[in-house]
Amino acid sequence: SSIRASRVEAERTRNFVASVTHELRTPIAAVKLYGEMLHDGWVQGEEKRMEYLARIVHESDRLDGLVDRVLLRRKLFDRNHNPVAGDLNEEIHQQQEGLEMVAGRSVGDLAFDLSAGLPHVLLLPDGVHVIVQNLVENARKYAPVSVGTDGTAGEPILVRTRMSQKGNVLLEVLDRGPGIPESDRSRIFEAFLRLGDESTRTTKGTGLGLHLVALQARAMKGKVRALPREGGGTVFQVQLKRAARA
Repeated sequence: SSIRASRVEAERTRNFVASVTHELRTPIAAVKLYGEMLHDGWVQGEEKRMEYLARIVHESDRLDGLVDRVLLRRKLFDRNHNPVAGDLNEEIHQQQEGLEMVAGRSVGDLAFDLSAGLPHVLLLPDGVHVIVQNLVENARKYAPVSVGTDGTAGEPILVRTRMSQKGNVLLEVLDRGPGIPESDRSRIFEAFLRLGDESTRTTKGTGLGLHLVALQARAMKGKVRALPREGGGTVFQVQLKRAARA
């Protein structure tokens, strides 16, 4: 059992190193290419120069995001956390506009269904932002909204808040993707785990996104799980702890 666990951890670490290496090299190469072309005067016209500068900024943001995720994992492990009472819907409202934008434009693949009158829950600064951002990004990677030949988009990714039948406050992100095999649902929140192998995987990522969701939920005294969605797809469900009444 110990040997098997060591082999699994070694394989996971190998995949993580491979994915991080790829994720670093791609934006670095792009920044270097566009920078050299601008420096050497290969780009003619102000409009084209501005386009290349925008690409440099975009690739730099990708690098920044990767570093932030690695550092955030360490911070969530190393610190004691004291979540405070807050309004879940208000936290989501504050980031809604940013969530709807991809590469500076609205793509129209999100819908929001936020139940009114929810009790306050225990939150951390930026905790809800990290959870929703990573769950939406995960859905966009693995369960993108289909677009027909006539340009009509399919059912959007749904960000939802609600009360459960047991009186728990739930934050959910629902997609219409291929779903997750039952055997993998308890594993997808582990660090550096990405289903498949880096040598054959085409989607970008390091396997940290869902792990950060789980760490943030735990830091706020909540928990997260993945469930099959009726009609196809997955429901990522975060159960948050209700704050004590003043």
